[in-house]
Amino acid sequence: MGRTLSIIVTYQAEAWLSTCLESIRALGELIDTVVVDNASTDGTRSLLSGQYRDLIDYYHPLRRNVGFGRAHNFVFAQPYARNYDHFLLLNQDAALPRPAFERLLQQADAEPGFGILSPVHYRSATERDSRFASYLRPGDPVVNGIREVPFVNAAIWLLRREVIDRIGGFNPVFPHYGEDENFATRLGLAGYRLGVVEDSTGYHYRPAGPVVQRTQLSPYAFWIVGLLRTVNPKNHLLRAVVTTGWDYLTLIARLTTSGRVGEAKRHLPFLLRYIRELPRYVRYHQLIIRETGLEAADEP
Repeated sequence: MGRTLSIIVTYQAEAWLSTCLESIRALGELIDTVVVDNASTDGTRSLLSGQYRDLIDYYHPLRRNVGFGRAHNFVFAQPYARNYDHFLLLNQDAALPRPAFERLLQQADAEPGFGILSPVHYRSATERDSRFASYLRPGDPVVNGIREVPFVNAAIWLLRREVIDRIGGFNPVFPHYGEDENFATRLGLAGYRLGVVEDSTGYHYRPAGPVVQRTQLSPYAFWIVGLLRTVNPKNHLLRAVVTTGWDYLTLIARLTTSGRVGEAKRHLPFLLRYIRELPRYVRYHQLIIRETGLEAADEP
């Protein structure tokens, strides 16, 4: 089965650490663990350096919050990461029982064409995560108990290290949210599959909520949708930029003419940010992302 390194990125995680790290404790000898803390200011760092230090093989307390994707990229670039065959990405608000983890490893060995495997996500012992359920569609192909899907959020991913060797890490243009969807797209373009192991159950304790339609998106979420379109290597770059600009203009015009001027104004800073950072988005409109570290000021 090879060696697995669990990667946990924390931020203001004091309330969740017992859930996440006690799950890691139960995995015992099956796994090593690295924690990257994104400059938490609550009790997270005290717990990591005290109560839970025995569970952590590598610990990186960063000087500022660099986001989910870049924190993982920092780990992928470490020399010790070369010693592992798989990475288990585990959110601070998630848990993975030992039998579920063992099943993921078994399926990874049996089906090497899957670059990422995920368990089925539940919010409790009996309640499936409603947003996770939206990733599963009638007619999804099933291979040896693995449901092949285009996307599953990165709360609990078993990721082959060879995928990182092939396409690099997360796209650093995403501060938080969207980076896993972009990664899944690039994974498919590189010839790997993404799957849900149907008899493996993990727990993601995020708040319940409906699947939000694009017309209801917050300004931040609307901006993330534009980023996803722009840096998607499947898309024609100029067409993606024009479409995103047009979406902004029509949205702001519609909000303004309907008397929702305040909402329209809240989108303007994100439109300006999109325009200002467009040269960076153009640079990262590619399959392979080689963002291998952080600035010295970010590192511990």
